[in-house]
This record gives sequence, structure tokens and C-alpha cells, in this order.
Amino acid sequence: MSHDAPSPDIKTLWQAQESEMTTMTLDQLQAHGAKFQSKVRQRNRREYAASAFVILIFSLYLIWFPAPLMRLGSLLIIAGTLLMMIQLRRRGSTQALVRSPLAADYITAYREQLVRQRDALRSVWLWYFGPFLPGLIAFMAGLSLGPPRLPWPLIAGEALLTAAVFIGCVLLNRRGARQLQRRIEDLDTLRQQTD
Repeated sequence: MSHDAPSPDIKTLWQAQESEMTTMTLDQLQAHGAKFQSKVRQRNRREYAASAFVILIFSLYLIWFPAPLMRLGSLLIIAGTLLMMIQLRRRGSTQALVRSPLAADYITAYREQLVRQRDALRSVWLWYFGPFLPGLIAFMAGLSLGPPRLPWPLIAGEALLTAAVFIGCVLLNRRGARQLQRRIEDLDTLRQQTD
């Protein structure tokens, strides 16, 4: 391989290529929409299962830990999990995409679903992670005051790890929102072609 010729900028090549979605038939677009909805439903089922696990664990903590702040934190985490589940259903569930013989109608319905999911991902820090913060703060304060009393460096490390996980998840969701925005733009282009 010769290193004399400059390699093309990958980003430029990626942006210049024609989008897969702008060349789809209606059947292919409907299959794409069905696959998207299936992925969203699978994601939501995983979130509900994880939420049930969190509720179970923190319910046990209510019994095991005698410290009032840890019990309060456990109750708040359970309440935050329930609130998050309600918000996930409200913001992140899918609505049926009715197969339409008119491409423009299907594109409009599919686009609405993408916009809904994009907006949910953009605001995940508020409705998904926000409800957990009061409980986590109370629970960690309870760990520091005991019983059992944990050393501050351990609690600080746990707090930093939790913050890193939250921030990482928010960034991943923002990345997902940007990908959905590109799909929305592709659908807008496709819609213009069908008009």
C-alpha cells in the first residue's frame, strides 16, 4: 500500500454517499419501521426487567439495613424507579405503524415515531436519571453515617463511579438521538421524493 496519495476524508465520504433510506421501496421502509419498533419494544422490556430487579434489591435493603437514611434512600430509589418506568412508558413506548398503501402517510407516521424516540433520548437525563438522584444521595449519606459505616474514600469512589455511569449513559443516549435525527432527515428527503 502506497502512502504517497492522500487518503480521502472518511467523514466526507460518509456524508457524500447516498443514504440507504432515500432509496427504499415502501415495503423496505415498512420492514425498516417494523424492525425499529421491535428494537424499541425489546429495549423497554429490558428496562422494565432491570427496574423490577432494582425494586426487589432496594426492598430487601429496607429490611436489612437499620440506618434511617439508608432506608429513606431505598424508599426514594424505589419511588424513583417507579416514576422512571411510568416516564418510559409515556415517552419511550412505540405506537403502531399502520401499513399504508401511500408512502407519504407511512413516512409521516414513521417520522413521528422517530421524533418521539429522539426527544426521549435527548431528555433522558431528566426523566430517567433524575428520579434516582434523591434516593442515591440519601442512601450514600446513610452509608457514611452507618451502621454499617463505610469509609469516605470508598463512598466517594462509589459516588464517582455512579456519576461516571450516569454521564456515560447520557452521552450514549445523546449519540442515539443524533442517529435518529439523521434518520428523520433521511425520511424528510424521501418524503420530498415521493411528493
